[in-house]
Amino acid sequence: MATVTVGIPVYNGAAHLAGTLDCILGQTYRDLEILVFDNASTDETPRIIADYAARDPRVRHVRQPHNKGPVPNFGDVILAADSPYFLWRAADDRSDPNYIEVLLALLEAHPDKQLAVGRIVNTFEGKVVKTAEPLALKGDGGWSDQRRLMFDAHWSVLYGLWRRAEIARVMARIKDRYGEPASGWDFVALLPVFLEASVVETDATTFECVVRGVRLPKAERKRQPRQEADFDTMLQVRGRFLVLAQELGRDYFPAGPRRLFGMILIWAYANQRVYKFKRIVRRTLRRWAGLKP
Repeated sequence: MATVTVGIPVYNGAAHLAGTLDCILGQTYRDLEILVFDNASTDETPRIIADYAARDPRVRHVRQPHNKGPVPNFGDVILAADSPYFLWRAADDRSDPNYIEVLLALLEAHPDKQLAVGRIVNTFEGKVVKTAEPLALKGDGGWSDQRRLMFDAHWSVLYGLWRRAEIARVMARIKDRYGEPASGWDFVALLPVFLEASVVETDATTFECVVRGVRLPKAERKRQPRQEADFDTMLQVRGRFLVLAQELGRDYFPAGPRRLFGMILIWAYANQRVYKFKRIVRRTLRRWAGLKP
């Protein structure tokens, strides 16, 4: 059994998958396995995985019988792992060669923490468009760290290095229940470690998250009309986010006044991490008025 499992959930990722596999296989830390969960791809993804698996026994290919959607595929790959540490990697993201080595050392030095994360950069067409430095957490597990993680953490902290058992427990509860569209599921999965402030950070290694689509200058973006999501979809996504987040929150907050406070906190978390309540209210009023929501 390897110490670290890298799980790559992928669907039609042929354009970038080889680069991601090269990045992982080129890590300075070598005691790892790579599970590539192919979500019934229709492009060259299976051939690329087979080529790498033939060259390196650390690469394993698991092909889903049909496209299950992103959240079940993310869940299946972590539930198939048995290493003590786990790392997700998207098929088009990259990291420094020392990424796993640095984060593993950080978790081993902090046995009370569940997730280790580094600096995060967003890139578009190979150029850095945003950098998310570590949040400068106090590390004491207190309210200050909890608040900063819940409301300020970059979504790509999901791609840090985990102690596998705890995040596998969370994914087993949400993977078949979140549904599609999958907006916000990552922040449901992250909620327990945010509530416990069990995250440790470093700026000694960097994760590169690739931004998809055309990125307009800020001034031009402001002039563009907002593309609103389908209203019923917004309601469904926000509703299931809250149901699952509150369910996980009840594990953390004991019954009584503290749980009431916790549910208010989780409501505010949903307001930050999925569709904002004021948008829901505005569009509900438009529907009641007989206008297009």
